Amino acid sequence: MLASKDKISIRQAMVIFLAIAYSPTLRFSLVAGAKEAKQAAWLAPIITLFFVIPVIFILHRIYKKYKEASFMEVIEDVFGTVAGKTITALYIIFQTFQLGIVIYNYADKFVSTAYTQSNQLVFVAVMLFVVAFISRKSGISVLARMCEILTPITAFVFLFLAILSLKDVKISNITPISYLDIFPAFKANLIIMSNWSLLIYMFLFSNYINNKEKIKKVCSVTILLSTFLTVLLLVTGIGILGASTIELSPVPYITMVKQISAFGFLERLEAVVLSLWLFSDFIGISILIFIVLNLLKSLFKLSDTKPLIGIYSVILFFMVMMFGRNTFEVQALGFSMIVPLSIFFGFIMPVLVLVVGMIRKKV
Repeated sequence: MLASKDKISIRQAMVIFLAIAYSPTLRFSLVAGAKEAKQAAWLAPIITLFFVIPVIFILHRIYKKYKEASFMEVIEDVFGTVAGKTITALYIIFQTFQLGIVIYNYADKFVSTAYTQSNQLVFVAVMLFVVAFISRKSGISVLARMCEILTPITAFVFLFLAILSLKDVKISNITPISYLDIFPAFKANLIIMSNWSLLIYMFLFSNYINNKEKIKKVCSVTILLSTFLTVLLLVTGIGILGASTIELSPVPYITMVKQISAFGFLERLEAVVLSLWLFSDFIGISILIFIVLNLLKSLFKLSDTKPLIGIYSVILFFMVMMFGRNTFEVQALGFSMIVPLSIFFGFIMPVLVLVVGMIRKKV
């Protein structure tokens, strides 16, 4: 039983992570893997695993001391008030920029697949309105319960499609593998690291998370599951379509799903996939907005951030408008800026917190 209706367990936090990681993994892991590592792309998640596990152990070490604090409160205590608030402000700026990219990619996906004659801004406006309305009426616990219901369904559909598609995998598309593929696989691993930094971002609202003494066990199991599912995605996607086709496809996973022709009633499976993808986008945008508002609450010592939801949603709408409609430029911007910054804020920052905390005898 949770101590408060406004809090969630560490297990629920990881279910949220799985839900929000679904969308960027389908959209970008395939493309980056095919572009950078070709037939060896399926090695990239295994490489990423060796970067994520140490960070999980670091978080476990940090939260043995700071049981009820948010990550920003930990940073402020470890680095000092001025440096801590500066880092918090940088997190807010980065997360806002990342949100703009996430919202743009959500709208672009639907315009590129099912609604080719529609205006992206319609999808953006509808999503932000729904997110703002629900966020004002509910808290993080409601989103967690939604994820507990829909994430297993999403995982089942993904595994079902993967099993159906295995018969069409061409071994020649995912082999041969040699030591020369290690560096390309490492480059492909960077986009997966960026996606999985979302796991570390869950601790930006760790003041809402109970049972943090179970971080090491629950997070490790979660990331092992993510590794398996991502390897399966890359094996089936590149194995069926080939790296060259994936590089040219705007939404390669949907292209792969359309190749599945088993049984008559499965011919329109892309509609099911898009629906679950929409759920992932909704949860992802909601959680990132919740994170930014929690950071603002920490920075300015606010008692309630719900009045800011509408204003912040309007800011995000105009930010997406500034991106225009050039998908390739936005994706290039995401790869060149979001990826390295995600790795810094998600992976390097916890290491810095631990090192400085140990030096100052805070951790």
